[in-house]
Amino acid sequence: MFLTIFAGSSSLYAQGRDSHEPARYPNAELKVTSFPSGAHVSIDGTDMRELTPMRTDLRIGKHQVTVFVPESGWNSETRTIEIVSGPNELNLTLLPLLTVGPQGPMGLPGAPGPVGPQGPRGLAGPQGPAGPIGLPGAPGAPGPVGAQGPAGPTGQQGPAGPVGAQGPSGPTGQQGPAGVSPDDTYVLGTRDPNNPNFAANPTAYYGMDAQPGTAGRLDDEFNGNSLNTSRWAWFNAGGATATLGNSLLTLQDPPSAGNDVRAIYQNVPSSPWTVVTKVVAMDMVSYANWAQVGIVLVDGNGKAITCDLSVRSTNPTFGFEFSNWSTGSAWNSFASSAGIVGTMPSVSFPLWFKVQDDGTNITCSFSRTGALYFPVGSVSRTAFLSSGPTGVGLLIGSNGSNSVVNGTYEYFRQIQ
Repeated sequence: MFLTIFAGSSSLYAQGRDSHEPARYPNAELKVTSFPSGAHVSIDGTDMRELTPMRTDLRIGKHQVTVFVPESGWNSETRTIEIVSGPNELNLTLLPLLTVGPQGPMGLPGAPGPVGPQGPRGLAGPQGPAGPIGLPGAPGAPGPVGAQGPAGPTGQQGPAGPVGAQGPSGPTGQQGPAGVSPDDTYVLGTRDPNNPNFAANPTAYYGMDAQPGTAGRLDDEFNGNSLNTSRWAWFNAGGATATLGNSLLTLQDPPSAGNDVRAIYQNVPSSPWTVVTKVVAMDMVSYANWAQVGIVLVDGNGKAITCDLSVRSTNPTFGFEFSNWSTGSAWNSFASSAGIVGTMPSVSFPLWFKVQDDGTNITCSFSRTGALYFPVGSVSRTAFLSSGPTGVGLLIGSNGSNSVVNGTYEYFRQIQ
């Protein structure tokens, strides 16, 4: 039996022997794996003194298994498992510890201790400096007031100056735009189509996906009717398309029998910088290996790094990866040692991806809430892209099964 458990949710799948085959072993074997790996394992309260991944023989029946990383930023996780004859597997994913709360109030002071005995008298110190000068004495009585001198004569008033000539009139300014018609239709957050020179209409936003008050240089809320090609460029376009509608962007990868990644990107700003995107859908006719959606980094020489969600099998299963591509049609390697993170039998949208370039390293993260992000991997910004990334954007990847793959995004934002 194989058991896979993620903190906060769990799924069970079994790969057992034929029910008519007699048991060959009086006992059973348990394999324990975890994310992150290298965690301690305790079974029925006994520390096994081994780190994940590990194997051990157990008696058939119920056992309590705890996986923990001492003195770390990870919560421990405990599960009760029914061990059956033959191989059994338990996979636990640990959640990071939450940040420490505020310091509690100061306790009441303790009672004072008893007064100790008086110590011996110390030596006399040197004479101190002289004290400050005393205050001045009271002022003496004022002297008598002198006699007032005579007033001088008043001068004559001068004549008023002449009135200056009127200057010439300035040139007439250009006529302003026409006023708003009472019959105009308003759409919040868009320009008035009948008055294109006007600024955007007032906008109301709600929740954590509110459009920032000050847009980043790379921001695109996809409110138009077509992709803005003055800011976006294609990487390995092939027959891929970008369609806008209902404030959403859909990238479509045409049928392909092999791996590929096709993307739109913008030039990166000076580091440090951070971008996020919200993915609302990924769909295809049939699920097959390596369909993907997420964020792409390019270097202008045909190489790319992807931070994405990909299909891992036709079952299907899904996982998050951070990968190097030699070209848009040739996967090279995983960008970090973590490999595939968070493998799961199903996935719920929306998902958020975040890529950070701090000037030294590039970090890939994902979130199911848009608030708490989990790391997929981090790597030197020049480890694969020798001069660092020159472009960042959104990708769509083939499922390698000659069927169309669609990925839909709600926005792309630069938050640093």
